[in-house]
Amino acid sequence: MAEYHDYLLKTKCGDNNQFVFSAVPAGEYYAIAFIIFGESPKLQGGVMQKIMVKDGETNTVLVKR
Repeated sequence: MAEYHDYLLKTKCGDNNQFVFSAVPAGEYYAIAFIIFGESPKLQGGVMQKIMVKDGETNTVLVKR
């Protein structure tokens, strides 16, 4: 049985403050972004959004809290 890490795609924020994933197979996914500003847990957080990717489409997703 496949595990969470078998499906995990990672990237870092680019110069334009966007994240880009290429050649993602069609299906349902969760886009998750973790924000870490320093050592204090008060300065950390995350956001998540469910996304549907369809064959041959390019998607732009705004994930916000």
